[in-house]
Amino acid sequence: MTQRGSRRGAANLAPVLMLVSFLSMAGFFVWLQRSAESTQAVVMDEGADSVSVDAASVSVEQLQTSIGTYVGQLVRVDGAPVTSRLGNGAFLVGGGEESEAVIVVLDPALIANGELAPSAGSVGIVGTVREKAATDVEEWIRSERVPESGRAELDAHSHWIDAHELNATDQGAASGGDGDADVP
Repeated sequence: MTQRGSRRGAANLAPVLMLVSFLSMAGFFVWLQRSAESTQAVVMDEGADSVSVDAASVSVEQLQTSIGTYVGQLVRVDGAPVTSRLGNGAFLVGGGEESEAVIVVLDPALIANGELAPSAGSVGIVGTVREKAATDVEEWIRSERVPESGRAELDAHSHWIDAHELNATDQGAASGGDGDADVP
């Protein structure tokens, strides 16, 4: 058997090495805390959507009489009566003998999630009011949100709502809404 030298020197270094490792770990955690940015946790109610939080609440009558004053603003319209459906992705709300109906065009994300334009009833809408450009109508027809036969109706309006949220408030307005529930 071979004899090894004394390890007494190594045993004397153990407490010093432990102290150095603890101090370096403590220093690392102090540096980490000071260099980290402070963040605030945001708690959202499950029933509230983030899009509708900052929307100005307006009535259909306000939009019909002065829609131009809301251009570029996020608006919420509750209980808007659906006048007619222009296609899978667009419909008219309001309207009457003395007032012009308002075009509502669904955001492509809503259509991708299976939402369709209602054909009757009342709906709640959250969307951005926009001034209609000639390219808008072409894009809606190209993306099949509105059929070519709806062009004349679209040309008669100067503004539209880009709907980010659509909530049925009446039984007949649920997703494409002929009043019949889909049974799996």
